[in-house]
Amino acid sequence: MASYQVLEKPVLTDRVKRVKDSFFETEVKLSSERVRFLLEAYREAGGEPIVITRAKVLDKYLRGMTLYIDENPIVGSLTQYRRGVNPYPEYSSSWFKRVRKSTFGELNLSPEDKDILAAAGEYFRDKDQMSKAEEIFRGFTGKERRGFVKYGVFTDTVGIRLGLTNVDYGKVLDKGLEGVISEVEQYLANLPVVSYEDFKKRDFYVAVIIVLKAIIAWADRYAALADSMAEKEADANRKAELRSIAETCRWVPAKPAGSFREAMQSFWFIHTVAWIEAAQPGIAPGRFTQYMYPFYSKDRQAGNISDEEAVELMELLFIKFSEMGQHLSEIEATGIQLHTGQTVALGGFTRDGKDATNELDFLFLEAEKNVRMIQPSTVVVWHNRLSNEFLMKCAEVVKIGLGKPAFINGHIAVERALDRWKCSLEEAHDISIIGCVQTAPSHTSDTVWGALINFPKVLELTLNNGIDPRSGKQLGLPTGKAEDFKTYEELTEALKTQLHYFIKLCRDIIRITENVDAEYFPTPFASALTDDCLKHGRDILGGGAKFGSDSDCMVGVIDVANSMAAIKKVVFEEKSVTMKELLEALKANFERHKDLQRLLLAAPKYGNDDSYADEMVTYWYDEFCREELTYKSRLGKDDNRPHEVVVSIHSWYGNLVGALPSGRLSGVALTDGSTSATP
Repeated sequence: MASYQVLEKPVLTDRVKRVKDSFFETEVKLSSERVRFLLEAYREAGGEPIVITRAKVLDKYLRGMTLYIDENPIVGSLTQYRRGVNPYPEYSSSWFKRVRKSTFGELNLSPEDKDILAAAGEYFRDKDQMSKAEEIFRGFTGKERRGFVKYGVFTDTVGIRLGLTNVDYGKVLDKGLEGVISEVEQYLANLPVVSYEDFKKRDFYVAVIIVLKAIIAWADRYAALADSMAEKEADANRKAELRSIAETCRWVPAKPAGSFREAMQSFWFIHTVAWIEAAQPGIAPGRFTQYMYPFYSKDRQAGNISDEEAVELMELLFIKFSEMGQHLSEIEATGIQLHTGQTVALGGFTRDGKDATNELDFLFLEAEKNVRMIQPSTVVVWHNRLSNEFLMKCAEVVKIGLGKPAFINGHIAVERALDRWKCSLEEAHDISIIGCVQTAPSHTSDTVWGALINFPKVLELTLNNGIDPRSGKQLGLPTGKAEDFKTYEELTEALKTQLHYFIKLCRDIIRITENVDAEYFPTPFASALTDDCLKHGRDILGGGAKFGSDSDCMVGVIDVANSMAAIKKVVFEEKSVTMKELLEALKANFERHKDLQRLLLAAPKYGNDDSYADEMVTYWYDEFCREELTYKSRLGKDDNRPHEVVVSIHSWYGNLVGALPSGRLSGVALTDGSTSATP
């Protein structure tokens, strides 16, 4: 357990203050540069394997994108703009037909930008991931996927890039990319390529080498830019800093980091490239304070860095985290509220199960307390051996009101990992939070993303015989008119039937989409730094990753439990109202039915230590889990475990759900979290 004295001056340095203030003054801009290089790579591809083409997209972009260096000594960005975002037409191109606006408002695109985006929209019109997945889903199920999403029954991964991943940053810090390239070249040299599987492996290894060499070239370009700027710089201090940046970028990430500053820059290059390859929320730094600690400790002992300097560097890093962004659809933007899920896990266990907290955990929290940025998303992996000193440091940050750090139960996370993946105890201890609050052993999994089912919407469909009262569409199954149900058990069975129906549809679309991604949109860079991909010679979604993490989430269980408790109590037990009267009140959003609404609001509610409602929550979570576990992953593995991760989409879903039997009004946000009581 580490000990750390609170810094005497928890204030920002002048530089951090300037960098932070200018961040909020910087406009978000859409860049067309990646799209231009994307089109070039695809048009030049001919008949080459798609994994090679995807590697060349990244290679062209990193070697050709416009670079800049500002006052932040940590260099590297997604685009030529400080708060720039890249569109990804290969995943969803339909919006490119209307390039005047984005989720950020007016784009102010140049005529050249518009031409590039329009060309991409035309090129990928029938080739993008969304088109392919929806066509296959339509043929397989006979259903139109977009209707379910539009009317709020579920959201999925269609049109979304591979996200919710955690790559092995520590491997790059320790070996350098040249070391990883040597490893890949060794695999390639030993490959016989006489079997079809080995032949495909060759393509994968070649693609990995292309992207890793491109990253080294990218860093060299930053070094050249820093040198060029230094030549013109009159201020001696700034000139020296630019020279230092150039020296650092020539060394990392090509070679192993030798200092905390080099490790920080190497980390940022790797993190940024992971975003460029597939800019989707949830590319998580993972156990940052664990793999960065040896570099901090070495520098600290040698007197090469002070705690104040380490804190300042992390404050500057947090601003860089906040500069990350995506171009999102309306549903994505509203549903996730631009939460980028760059989650760092503090505390937790060492691989042998001891307390992993070190001095850098304390310094990290000090930086959070000082700079107060939205990102990173910080989570403490709690266990019963965390020191009171560390917990009090966490409390210092919590009381600010940023909503972080969040806390997860490390003991349960370890148990869950052992159950789900049958991994070693060492791997289970090395847990990261990937995305919102999902847990997985560090840098081992393909993705932890699936569909999010709007359970209150499923209840609304059940009460209306499968018909959506807002659109009039028959979205669910005709399970019978609710007013004809004679018992609570009949209603329960109807809701189960609807839930099982939508779970199957979600499982189908998710597995189809992941198959499309694996076949047409591999990610050689993320794969290169995910455990076992190099050993297997396969992409992260092509069966290369050590563990699979595909899973669904059910949103609004608390709202449904409260609603079912109210129906059971008021309609079937007390018989205060009929089901027909209840349905009329829901349709009217309780207008002229205020007495009934008060009756429903007074019914048992989860979160009040009332087993009547609490057992409802358990019942429906168990039902969801049992049904989900009947499905294997698309790779045939039995590692599907449903999640409950509701950070912000409860707000979007609430817009699309009418009044509920719990007494909730139409359009009101659903209950937040997964086990939170209704506000």
